[in-house]
Amino acid sequence: MQTFTLNAFPVLAIFFALLALIFPQWFTHFEGWILVLLGIIMFTMGMTLRVADFVRVLKIHSVLAIGVGMQFLLMPFNRLAISLCI
Repeated sequence: MQTFTLNAFPVLAIFFALLALIFPQWFTHFEGWILVLLGIIMFTMGMTLRVADFVRVLKIHSVLAIGVGMQFLLMPFNRLAISLCI
């Protein structure tokens, strides 16, 4: 069952995203729950991580540096550029 769920999740995510795009009125009553649902999703994704995952990331310093650089330098710069264009 877990394998089916893992394999079906991307398909279900795309399906519901398209459904919400086409029929947004069906999903407006979830507006107050978005933060809670996002927190549950992030928590359950974090529960799948193992110590070996963190060790593997820490061994590759260049990937870690690129990720931190994009998070704290490139993304704020992009937000500024987009806000100036709007």
